[in-house]
Amino acid sequence: MKTLALVFATLLIMLFACSIGTAQQTSQPAVAMSDTVSVTGTIVAIDKTDREVTVQGPQGNAVDIEVDPSVRNFDQLRVGDKVNMTYYEAVAVSIGPKGQLPSVNSSTMVGRGPAGSKPEGYVVETTDVVATIKSIDSARRVVTLQGPSGNTFDVKVPQDMQRFDQLKVGDSVNARYTEALAISVQKP
Repeated sequence: MKTLALVFATLLIMLFACSIGTAQQTSQPAVAMSDTVSVTGTIVAIDKTDREVTVQGPQGNAVDIEVDPSVRNFDQLRVGDKVNMTYYEAVAVSIGPKGQLPSVNSSTMVGRGPAGSKPEGYVVETTDVVATIKSIDSARRVVTLQGPSGNTFDVKVPQDMQRFDQLKVGDSVNARYTEALAISVQKP
């Protein structure tokens, strides 16, 4: 649960740091951030017995990747093939209406290429978390949140963060975290 507390602390700080509109009772994100990183590497070794591929990155660093048995078309891989990887990460945070129960919901989507082609696929994981503000210590600038498991944790809000005075006990802190990875392989 320390990880969940750290996620909420970070998200709450991000919420205060950004001045996008006002913190109204809305389901619209008050803070939304995302980033995408793409890299292309080259297959330099293949271990078919252990289903392991060594991919060399654009700066010469090599990494061994264990290929899950569910990945189709492993036998189509060849040394010299180009591996394209795109990683996407996003988070959206908002203050929601009072009375929303703490919760956590996760979903995963997976796709893979057709049989007979070079391996390709994607995975998208989304986690929605709702915590409730249980108390606010204005003098210490500390917000106590209650998470989905009933646990509580304190979040210290720095002095320079705006909109602290707009929070109310019972408000919900809603966060959606999304990660996605897409991989494709092409002939050189």
